[in-house]
Amino acid sequence: MRFLALKPSSLRGRSTMQAFDVGVAFISFVRLGWRAYPDSDEVASSALAASKRIPRSRLWYRLKWLMLRCQYNWSRNYFENHIHTAALCWNGLGGSRKAFVEGARRAGAPTVLFELAPLPGRITIDAKGVNYMNCLPRNSQFYLDWQASHPDLSSAWMAVRDKIVSRQSSKNKKVKQELCTDDSLDRPYLFVPLQVQNDSQIRLFGGHITSIDHFVLLLDQFSENLPNGWTLRVKEHPTSPIPYRLDVLIKNRSRWVIDNITDTIQLIKGSEGVVTVNSSVGLESLFFGKPVLTIGEAFYGFQPIVRTIEVPEELGAIFSDPLSQLRFNEHAVLPFINYLSAVYYPKVSLVDDAVMSIDSAWLKDFKGCLQQGLSRTNEQY
Repeated sequence: MRFLALKPSSLRGRSTMQAFDVGVAFISFVRLGWRAYPDSDEVASSALAASKRIPRSRLWYRLKWLMLRCQYNWSRNYFENHIHTAALCWNGLGGSRKAFVEGARRAGAPTVLFELAPLPGRITIDAKGVNYMNCLPRNSQFYLDWQASHPDLSSAWMAVRDKIVSRQSSKNKKVKQELCTDDSLDRPYLFVPLQVQNDSQIRLFGGHITSIDHFVLLLDQFSENLPNGWTLRVKEHPTSPIPYRLDVLIKNRSRWVIDNITDTIQLIKGSEGVVTVNSSVGLESLFFGKPVLTIGEAFYGFQPIVRTIEVPEELGAIFSDPLSQLRFNEHAVLPFINYLSAVYYPKVSLVDDAVMSIDSAWLKDFKGCLQQGLSRTNEQY
């Protein structure tokens, strides 16, 4: 099998694909094809809707739509004529990357999507998608059954937990990672780790949440329901280049603590639970035995792994009695995070920011499954 990759801009992305297969061929951009398919318009519209930057001008919007349409045409034509080639792409959720991936899929070619992993020393490699679009089952019984047949892997999650550290600040200089030495964390609180405002996790998988501002306003609306003495302890994302407006958004200030100084892992450990849209901090919190409430769409956001909500108004009841409403279900959670640690996320070796190798046994199994699925039909997807 050959691999054609849309070249990522980052060293981490390029090196990951080269570690995946030394013979991978890169293209720097998706070429244009003029022979359209019946679904070309549909794919162009969905790729544009998921783009990070959507033109406001009607003219530029139309031009970008036409470009994505032609990129899909080229990709589909290419993979229809190169029947033993798989498409590799970093993220692949929107814009040209989505057009490239959809062209391959609808031609019947295998696809491999890559993304940073939420666990240390790991990478995301998935034949279906990344983040909420990944292939992981949203059924806790699957993980219970897997754990029952792999009792020797019952503590794989512990080694991962011991390596989880707080993300250092880069673009948000207000955020620090310092240990809190006073007793302020002894008072009960729910930890609210904010995400980057324009991140695809919010734009594409926010669910009830349309923006970080909306998220904060929603929590503020129901914060009065918290028991006496309880607060929402919020921390900005350390890599967000966009300023947050917490002083403007938060009206019920007595129910909030803005804490951009305390180490994130310490904030998780000291909390009574974590409230998030779909942050990787929510997943990390499971490794530390904390109950999690997800308001958006997260691949780990299903019950009884975490608490989810059907409508925002449920926050009122949850906040009024958080100890009974938010519970850590060890029986369900441990098999889930064991599976992530032992099976789903492969180990990688890193030198600086480059991936030098991917776990060889994992890679052999993954490529074997990929090869068996090379049926030139769409049913496998």
